[in-house]
Amino acid sequence: MSARPHATCLAREAHRKHGWTMAELGRCLRAVILGGAILLAAWAPVAGGGEGREAAEALGRHRSVSGLPAVDGESGSGAQAHATYLARNFGRPEVAGLRVHEEDQSLPGATAEGAAAAKRSHVASGDRSASSMIDGLIGAPLHRHALMDPRLDRIAVGRAGDGSAAAPYQWVVDLSSADHPWAGPPVAVAYPGPGQMHVPTRFPEGETPDPRAAVAGPAAALGGMGYPVTLSFFGCWPTATTARLTSLGTALPDGTIVPMGEADVPIHLLTPGTTIRTDTGDRAVEPVLFFARDVLRPQTAYRATVVATCGSLGTSTYEWSFATRPRLRPADVSVAVGAPSVGGAQDVVLVAEAGGIAVPARVSEVQASFTTQGSRTGAGPVIGGAPEIVLDEAQADSYGRMRLRINLRGATSADVTAIVTDAYADHEGAAVPVTFTMRPVASGADKVVVPSTAPFSRLQDSRPSWVPDPIGR
Repeated sequence: MSARPHATCLAREAHRKHGWTMAELGRCLRAVILGGAILLAAWAPVAGGGEGREAAEALGRHRSVSGLPAVDGESGSGAQAHATYLARNFGRPEVAGLRVHEEDQSLPGATAEGAAAAKRSHVASGDRSASSMIDGLIGAPLHRHALMDPRLDRIAVGRAGDGSAAAPYQWVVDLSSADHPWAGPPVAVAYPGPGQMHVPTRFPEGETPDPRAAVAGPAAALGGMGYPVTLSFFGCWPTATTARLTSLGTALPDGTIVPMGEADVPIHLLTPGTTIRTDTGDRAVEPVLFFARDVLRPQTAYRATVVATCGSLGTSTYEWSFATRPRLRPADVSVAVGAPSVGGAQDVVLVAEAGGIAVPARVSEVQASFTTQGSRTGAGPVIGGAPEIVLDEAQADSYGRMRLRINLRGATSADVTAIVTDAYADHEGAAVPVTFTMRPVASGADKVVVPSTAPFSRLQDSRPSWVPDPIGR
């Protein structure tokens, strides 16, 4: 299967390292003119190496909350060969949709090793870090199932492309370590995990095939649905499945729940074996998959309930709870302005957090009006040329930091509005305007937040209930 949630520079970015340089991070922006200031385009390559380890650490974070062991990570020659093939042929119909899991031997970069890896791997496109790539695959429920397989103990990762809009990164994650028969009694694995907090509120975009198409119809819009909930079975095939989602109340940062009256949430349910059809191939749903018909409410606790019959597990009721993260508000984005450099440029750092935890946000637009000698200018030149806005890091790193540079170039001040887009917010909270006034002096300080790569917080008293059903429903 392939996940392409960020194939057009909408990539989320959750960098593991603190304080990477611009050359290490890279950037992919286009030049535009906004409010008389020049928003400069720039690109630099991202330093390679360590992707397998970073991906394994990110995956371990998700597996841990579901009670699964961590995995080892490494670079894989087969995965790298296939990533190179995908990068060299990006945009061609031969690598569209589910064709990313094969190689046309007549195309450049095709190899027998890469073709073999293609069949046993997940593929993602556009993410600028290994951790954000894994987060995207976990959010894609048809891909999540294999990543949560208890047999998986090692992943091999390949990455190719230069990170530009014309050649976004192509990621290949080889999952062949789980390719052996199941041994032992069957197990059920839930995600979001039991007690997991800070769960996104909406269904991420871009999985191929998209499970929402099975319930929305070919002409319907696929947006506006809740984050996908899965119960994956290993060692048996579930049948006679039903699911229910119940809102419980407000989830406080300390993991307690303020009851607000339980209420059933309308859901879509896709049972195992449901076929998702595409122009480039079909895929069957493997987990019990369900999601709210509307975006989930922020900072809200939910209870998931699944009844299924599965092998020696018999007919059982599986019940667990999780909580969504708070909505990003303008007050949650801090601004710190650095002192002018020798050339006059000032670093501006925006930090986005919700509930004290970094948010995968991005700066989608910057507007500014400049004041010089008591008058405002939006288009006219000022002393030393036009003011400049350079967007160094539009995508937040794992500490929620986005960076730009502003050179007043003779202006005495600038009134700046940065539109910060929350990658996982509902429609109402997606775009947050952050306004500030800057002068040629340092102001503010970086906010210290919990990185988005930290282990998930958990609800109190959130132990799951896996109970055999005596009625045999």
